[in-house]
Amino acid sequence: MRDTPWALGSAYAESVIRQTRVRRGVAQTPVVRYENRKTGRTVMLIASMHIGTNAYYKELNDIIAGLEAGGAIICYEGIRPAAEEEWAAAAAGEHAVRGFPKTISDRGLPAACRYLGWVEQGAGLKYSPSWRNADITDLELGRQAQPRNISELSDEFGDLFAGLTPEQFDLIHGAGAAC
Repeated sequence: MRDTPWALGSAYAESVIRQTRVRRGVAQTPVVRYENRKTGRTVMLIASMHIGTNAYYKELNDIIAGLEAGGAIICYEGIRPAAEEEWAAAAAGEHAVRGFPKTISDRGLPAACRYLGWVEQGAGLKYSPSWRNADITDLELGRQAQPRNISELSDEFGDLFAGLTPEQFDLIHGAGAAC
């Protein structure tokens, strides 16, 4: 494995980073290059945040565009909805997870964006039809994790702002324009 000499948010990066962080008011996410010593094939792993500044997503888009222009295959993760025919064949209990990823993004992310003046990943990242979603569907997630576990996780995200005072909660939910 070899690290790239830069990281997303690199204007302030002092070294290659291994985890997402905020340094000097700038969000930084790791960009790591892995190389198979036998074949020479490489994989670039670019961590990304679900929300960020327009500048963050501009830099991310530029990095990805450069990689794709050089022949890279771009894969991304993101739980996607199962096809209707899959849901039609699903067991009754499995329907509890339908739309699960959407409930998280509908609750906390827009509020955080309003508060921070940031944008959601879907608005900032320029997804290309040539990219491949390498993640599982919501139905596959439910089958692997079991509906009870997913419901508990969803409840935890529902409590995302539980420790805030009423003033802080109002500020976050009412700040700025919607993402």
